[in-house]
Amino acid sequence: MPNASTHYVTWIPRGKRGHASAYQDIGPQSNSNLQTGDNFQPAWAPPTIPWTDTNGSHTGYFAFWSITGGANGSVVDFNTLPAGVPVGSSAIVATAIYIEGGGDGNGGPGAWIDAFDVNQGIFVDDDFVSISPDSSLTSAANNTGWVPSANAENILAYNSIHSVPFSQWKVFVGMESISTTTLSLAARTSAVAFAFYQTHVSSGPKIPKNSEEIWTWVSYGVMVDGGGPTGHGPVDPWGPYVFELAAGLMLAEAAKKVSPNLKGEVMNIAAKQISLASTAIQKQMNNSVKTAEK
Repeated sequence: MPNASTHYVTWIPRGKRGHASAYQDIGPQSNSNLQTGDNFQPAWAPPTIPWTDTNGSHTGYFAFWSITGGANGSVVDFNTLPAGVPVGSSAIVATAIYIEGGGDGNGGPGAWIDAFDVNQGIFVDDDFVSISPDSSLTSAANNTGWVPSANAENILAYNSIHSVPFSQWKVFVGMESISTTTLSLAARTSAVAFAFYQTHVSSGPKIPKNSEEIWTWVSYGVMVDGGGPTGHGPVDPWGPYVFELAAGLMLAEAAKKVSPNLKGEVMNIAAKQISLASTAIQKQMNNSVKTAEK
């Protein structure tokens, strides 16, 4: 029986790009027992999480979800409520990663950068960038993850690290521009940006030899989520709203885990979501009754 664990952590920029202590738990962990073939849906991640440690009070800002162990491979998701992943035979680890503060550090403005291996779900130590026009900044950028912005610099990500291809840059603090593998750091600006590396796994369906058994026709109404006939029987028109109702229930559950200052707001949103979905389901059911009575 596969297990799914959920974590809320903050990224820490220190050391060899902080990787000796790159994470600090700042939210409650949770575990779920699953069955192969299930769909695992992590809970909603609040936009901010406050916490206190020996260094005082802090606030973390949501950056992204890392989810490893899914049947279709590891993924990152930049939405606070990530898409669910299919459950295979492996344990799933869902980690919501937060960033504290802005990009200032080391005596002036600049960019904190790091490399994230989506396959493993971790920040990695590999050298991953070169800097131009001031190439003398390259060594420090790869060791400390810091690029000063006294002058404008281009941060060029390697096409691959340890045989894993480059996927994308993502800027989490700042307004820096991106062109494929190049992150352009403007003079005297501050930023936090990560380069993501990922080996993409095809998630397409495995078609059996007798593939005609899995194909069928559907009506136009089903194509536009309105319900209607198919070769395998009718599809109810309220089906899509059931997922909206489930999302509202998940928000209500997530409200138990957020800061007390946010709990009321999250619960209000959950209540509105549930009300809207319930109203839509009732309307579609009433329409179906009227159609049947004609």
